[in-house]
This record gives sequence, C-alpha cells and structure tokens, in this order.
Amino acid sequence: MYFDNAATTQILPEVLDRFMESSLQFYGNPSALHEAGYQSGRALLQARKTLASLIKGKESNLFFTSGGTESNNLSLIGRLIQDKGQGHVLVSPLEHPSILKVIQSHFFNECTIEYVNVDDSGKIVLSDLIDKVRIDTVMFAISHVNGETGAVQPIEDIAREVKKKNKKTHIHFDCVQSFGKIPLDVSKVEADTFSFSAHKIHGPRGVGALYATNPQKLKPLLYGGDQEKGLRPGTENLPGIIAFARAAEIAEASCLENYDKVTQLKKSFLDQLLANVEEIRLISNDDCSPYIVSMAVKDIRGEVLVHHLEQQSIYISTGSACTSRKKNKQEFLKKMINDWRYEEGILRISFNSQHQDDEINQLVFCLSNDIHEIRKIIRGK
Repeated sequence: MYFDNAATTQILPEVLDRFMESSLQFYGNPSALHEAGYQSGRALLQARKTLASLIKGKESNLFFTSGGTESNNLSLIGRLIQDKGQGHVLVSPLEHPSILKVIQSHFFNECTIEYVNVDDSGKIVLSDLIDKVRIDTVMFAISHVNGETGAVQPIEDIAREVKKKNKKTHIHFDCVQSFGKIPLDVSKVEADTFSFSAHKIHGPRGVGALYATNPQKLKPLLYGGDQEKGLRPGTENLPGIIAFARAAEIAEASCLENYDKVTQLKKSFLDQLLANVEEIRLISNDDCSPYIVSMAVKDIRGEVLVHHLEQQSIYISTGSACTSRKKNKQEFLKKMINDWRYEEGILRISFNSQHQDDEINQLVFCLSNDIHEIRKIIRGK
C-alpha cells in the first residue's frame, strides 16, 4: 500500500494508454513542416488549450517544461536575469529545494534574501510578509500547498496585498502539490507565474508546465530552437504532454469530490491512530490539505518506522523525496515542533483519492503496532 503520493503518484492506466497511443500516433516533430509534423503540432496545441482552460488561463501563456523543478527555476532565474540580477527577494523558509536552492544559488549573489515568518503549520504570516515588502523587492516565491506539512497558502490574498504595496514584485506560486486537488483560477490571482507537474496527479514523470501572465518578462535558461516561443527550447515531450493533459482532465473533473473523500480518509486515519497511540504530535492542522499529514512520534526515529512499514509493503516517508538524503532536511520542522523528544520522529503520510477505508485501517493497524513494539524495546517496558 502506497502512502507517499506527495513524492509521486502511480500513473493511471488511462493516462498510460494515452501516452502509448500518442507515442505511436504523433511521432513527427511538432516543428516540422510536413504533414506528420503538422499533426503533432495540432496535438500539442490541443494539450496546451486543455491545460490552460483547466486553470482559466490563456493558452498563449502556458509553457511546457520537464517538471516542477524546471518550472520553478525558469520563473525565478528567468525573471531575475530580466531584473539584472539584483534586488530584495522574499521567500518562505519551508520551500521545496527547487525554490530555496535557486534563491541560495550564485544567480542571487547580488540579492538581499529575507525569509518570511510562518505559523506552526507552515502557513505564511501575511502581516509579516506585507511588512517586509519594500520598494526594491523584486520577487516573492511560495508553494500553494506545502509539500511537507500540507499548509494551504491564501494565494489570492497574498498576491493582492503584495501587489498593492509593490506592483513590480514578481510573485511565483508553486502549485505542484495543489494542482488537480484544489481549484485554481489564475485569472483571479494577481501573480506572475505558476508551476505545475504531471507526476503528482497520476500523470507521467518528466513533464510539467509554467504559466506566466507576462511571458515577455522572463528570459530563457536554455538556448536553441524556437519551441515554446523560445522560452523553453528543445523538442517537446509530446507523448508526456498529451498524457499530462489527460491526467489533468481526470483530476479536475472530480476535484471537489476527491477532496471530500480524502478529507474523510484523513479524519478516519487520525481518529483511529490518536485513539490507539499516545504521544504523537500533529504538524498538519485542520486547515491543511487533506492529502498530506505531517506528524511526529515521540522517542522513535522516523526512518525506523518507514523501514518497519516497508517490510509489510506499506510505504510512507519522512518528508520530501527531493531532500530525503540531506541531514538538515527537516530542521524547519524540528523548530516548529520545539521538543527534542519528537523531532527525530517526523513522518509524512500522503493520500490519494483511490485509497479505500480498508487500506486506511491496515495502515493504522500496522503503524500502531510498530510504534508500540519499538517503544517496548527502546523504553524496556
């Protein structure tokens, strides 16, 4: 049983079929002038229209990439190059490495980096953000849904208030964990860029998108052909893009229904677990995305529990896969917990809409037993 969906999801059979079919059908290069290229170009345009319509955006403003990481890099570095590499940059301290590591990279050496306060669940303190916006603030970046805690940011409020104080500030929202799970209307959010990824919504790996309200304000990171209007040159991953569009259609069609279902699954999981196991501290609160539960178990290392469950073919994680081999990967979560007895026992369970009640029951049963057994060994009683 797989409960690490915030890291990646299993591709849906229907999406895989679409990938395979399009690989055989649209083998021509979309940029080619012959009929095979023309047919591929039409398929690419249709996929772009589909994804843009799902977020209520313009197809001319949607650009395909290799995934969320590239989209984040393109937004942040591409805009910074346009801004001559200088200025004041604001960011949440809880961001995905494809945001934090970019802002900490040499591209931003001439910038002043400042971190915005978050609350105990990882939600931005909006008043602190607004106080820190300056006349020279060139950029602010944050995830719509935090991949570690599930904290949901009020992106409409954030964008409106930041632009009210400095309309030139580039606002980027990483929507990788929210797309297909929380409705998004980019026309109602005064942000500059939004990033998306297929493999978080049961689509293929290696394909994503960037939506830019003003693409002319971005500079490309790569140089080559004129694909994606020159902003992302290189032959498009057409089968992946077509499959991405299909996965997005499926996710959006049942978005609200799935949200309600996963909310009940999360409640069932927590009700049972907390009734059976003492000394567990929740990091994710009721306002967080139901798809992600972050918690800490007292006196047990998280990776020990991960491997115990793995032996029973149950898969959870201790946090983001992109930082799973870093010793300091959970420092911000430890500060939020503020209790050394819990800080090594951080776990992340992430659901999908295909989970059933019996799977939740089995997860609780095995996790509870493992915690009790390990504590008996550690505590000697």
